[in-house]
Amino acid sequence: MSLRTAAETLARSASDVVIVSALRTPVCRAYKGGLRDAYPEELLASVLAATRAAVPDLPPAAVEDVAVGVVLSELGGSKAARMALNHAGFPHTTTLHTVNRACASSLQAVASVAAEIRTGTISVGIAAGMESMTRNYGSRAVPRDDDGIREGATLEALARLKPAFAPDGASTAGNSSQVSDGAAATLLMRRGTAEALGLGGKVLGRYVAGVTVGCAPDEMGVGPALAVPKLLAATGLETRDVHRWELNEAFASQALHCVRALGLEEAWAEGRVNPDGGAIALGHPLGATGARMVATLMHGLRREAKGDVGVATLCIGTGMGHAALFVAE
Repeated sequence: MSLRTAAETLARSASDVVIVSALRTPVCRAYKGGLRDAYPEELLASVLAATRAAVPDLPPAAVEDVAVGVVLSELGGSKAARMALNHAGFPHTTTLHTVNRACASSLQAVASVAAEIRTGTISVGIAAGMESMTRNYGSRAVPRDDDGIREGATLEALARLKPAFAPDGASTAGNSSQVSDGAAATLLMRRGTAEALGLGGKVLGRYVAGVTVGCAPDEMGVGPALAVPKLLAATGLETRDVHRWELNEAFASQALHCVRALGLEEAWAEGRVNPDGGAIALGHPLGATGARMVATLMHGLRREAKGDVGVATLCIGTGMGHAALFVAE
């Protein structure tokens, strides 16, 4: 990745990769939640159809390629995702591929589509993610609300939970990410294309850069602490320049380590790290979480109007970390 100055990173250009829509389904508890009976392709079709509805002036045929992050689905999810795409009303000429980079799969999908746009391979694409960790096939209902948050939870009840891994461990079901179902989609295109299509007024922001780094497999949780410095160095920014952080909480211990290693304690205290809740509260539908974080990040930055620079970052099973920089408009 070429190094840039902060001014170059934050400047607008006709060649920017902009985000026109960022949507998600509710994230629901696996096995017990509102999506427990839904097929993963139904979740994806739902959010792809909602993307079409959100940008009605965009002809479906203008979407040239779709990348779908998915981890658990049979055959890599390609067959199911392709059928979901067609069911949502996109033509056969719109191509599709799936991406599996474990927990960062759909954030990697964002990076893949952005790279296609930057190289001129396509002008418009969708980065999405889907995951049914229940895989209990049945009804087609998609609820409207998250159901992972436990309204009656207390510190005393959480303290009584048994360790999940080692008898003397600290990670429990209460301070670890939830096993969840959900889907999300991010519509990206070149800024010049958005303006030519009359969609300039719908731009939410832009994707700037993303990096992936490797680490020891048995220390995969430290991935964000390694990926974020590389991302900031490449974009000429410092942690103080970032107004909002979405840091995936695989485990509370892992998230706290990364917050401390990155020097984000003050940002955490100010409510700028996962201010709308992370994977422990909302859930972690593996292949969909990255795109879910993009939706949370972009809409959060625009809603709060406290700054326009945001970072989404995740640790990745088998020993990696991914971080991506976005700017809201």
